[in-house]
Amino acid sequence: MQRVIERGWPNDWWAALNLYGEKGVKEAIKVIPYLNDKDMDFVSKAFGIPLSKMKCCAKKQSQPVHWNS
Repeated sequence: MQRVIERGWPNDWWAALNLYGEKGVKEAIKVIPYLNDKDMDFVSKAFGIPLSKMKCCAKKQSQPVHWNS
């Protein structure tokens, strides 16, 4: 599912939705370990998934921030 989000064409999205259904796609999105900010925001809004429920968002927030210089 991660590759469909990052690089997929509309036909890939339709194939994933037909194969897994909307519920299956939502569950797969929730456990993806990494997505960039743009893709994370897109799937959050498109499928109505709060960012706090997504593993990739929780993982990104728990990473330490380096000092600014």
